[in-house]
Amino acid sequence: MDKITEAKKQVKLRNWQMMYSEYQASGQTVRRWCEEKNLSTKTFYYRLRKLREATIKQEQHEIVPVRDSVEEKKAPTANTGVIRITGRGIIAELPQDISPELLTALLKGLSSC
Repeated sequence: MDKITEAKKQVKLRNWQMMYSEYQASGQTVRRWCEEKNLSTKTFYYRLRKLREATIKQEQHEIVPVRDSVEEKKAPTANTGVIRITGRGIIAELPQDISPELLTALLKGLSSC
């Protein structure tokens, strides 16, 4: 998709988002709100579906492969200790002797979540 077409699409989505926000603030039923705006309910639901699809597309995260290029280490024992990384609802426990390459790959993966 060229830049102009993409820009037009983004403008439409922003306008539809404002329209949907206005509907939500009105407290009216979809049917009643659409009647007042001279908009068919079919068009309203079409635009709402497009907004939801755009939201889903934006929220998809890239999956970073970890084991392809890094050799696997043994699980930590009680004597070796553990590094614990937490954030955004994710907990990662890693052995203290983890390779820098594996640690870098894991941190990149976690940062995209």
